[in-house]
This record gives sequence, structure tokens and C-alpha cells, in this order.
Amino acid sequence: MTQSMVETTLLKEIAPEYIREVKAKIPMGRLGTIKENADVVAWLCCEEYNFMTGGVFDVSGGRATY
Repeated sequence: MTQSMVETTLLKEIAPEYIREVKAKIPMGRLGTIKENADVVAWLCCEEYNFMTGGVFDVSGGRATY
């Protein structure tokens, strides 16, 4: 799973200008949430998907410039 910056309390330690720059590169216009990332992990852990053997899931709001 790849992700972009996620909304957490740790963002208080990062310069607001940098956070704005990151958001500007995300087509959805916002940061992801912890729940959105956890939902992907929970889905991957479901028994219904146990035949999957690999893959990369982009949980970045469409951000393509890392």
C-alpha cells in the first residue's frame, strides 16, 4: 500500500506551507485519513480476498508525483 500524507496530530509539527504544497499535488485536494488507510488494510485482510498474492494499492488521492 502506498499513501500520501495522512491527517494526524503529527501534522502540527510540520510547516503549514509544506502541507499546502502536498495538498496542491493531490488531485482530490485533501489529505487522506487514517480510516481510509485502515479500510484498505481491513479489506486486504478479509477472507474473501485470500487468493490475492500481491499488488500495490495506491491510497494517495491520485497523487502521482512523489
